[in-house]
Amino acid sequence: MNGLEVITDETKYMAMSQDKNVGQTHDINLIIFSVKELKYLETTLTNRNSIQQEIKRRLMSGNVCLHSV
Repeated sequence: MNGLEVITDETKYMAMSQDKNVGQTHDINLIIFSVKELKYLETTLTNRNSIQQEIKRRLMSGNVCLHSV
């Protein structure tokens, strides 16, 4: 993998449940998928580092809001 490093000593998770066994240690299996695009903080990121698709999405969203008024 290029550019991704998981530091197991610093990576944490919390299981929240009303179950009385929630505090017990559980093993986690991590599966990572490679994708061409993903949404992060309401912004579409692409593997080609292109903003064209995000600009189109925002323009379409703005047009929908404008025409709904």
